[in-house]
Amino acid sequence: IAASDPVMWRDVFLNNREAVLEMLGRFSEDLSALQRAIRWGDGETLFNLFTRAREVRRNIIAAGQRAGSIKPGTTIIETSSGTMALGLAIVCRHLKLPLHIVGDKAIEAPLKRTLEDLGATVHIIEASVTDGNVQTLRLKALHDLQKSTNAFWTQQYDNIDNRLAYAAPAAEAKPDAPAPEAKP
Repeated sequence: IAASDPVMWRDVFLNNREAVLEMLGRFSEDLSALQRAIRWGDGETLFNLFTRAREVRRNIIAAGQRAGSIKPGTTIIETSSGTMALGLAIVCRHLKLPLHIVGDKAIEAPLKRTLEDLGATVHIIEASVTDGNVQTLRLKALHDLQKSTNAFWTQQYDNIDNRLAYAAPAAEAKPDAPAPEAKP
């Protein structure tokens, strides 16, 4: 959001105020639960949280494997500044798949170290909001990388398997919500 058009996000938030406030409330509750689990040393809660997050990321890789797009040793690439990168790094390490993450300065040093410790190669583009749309610059760098490596791009924003991976957590969070459609 920080790298995108502020007018667009202002309008999105104001036009969807009830939904945004509800999701922010849930996010705050989840964040408080995470803080409590850490504070109280509740390993089971932390394990369950991280297992669920890994399953969401694993689904996008598993779908690529089922389709034959990802084979042993296939290099995976994605543009991300945080959560997606970390989830993919964990899954790719487990599956022994090379991973390249294209990000920007939003990836802070501790996260970059963690991603690299998990085996990912992190490409930081040197850009700021004043250079234009940072996401566009990240995507350009990703496309250049894909051409030179013939890697599998998970396409987190357009990949229906990524969207479908959130069906179970969404149903848990809001049981009366409609299920995502399988067709884009």
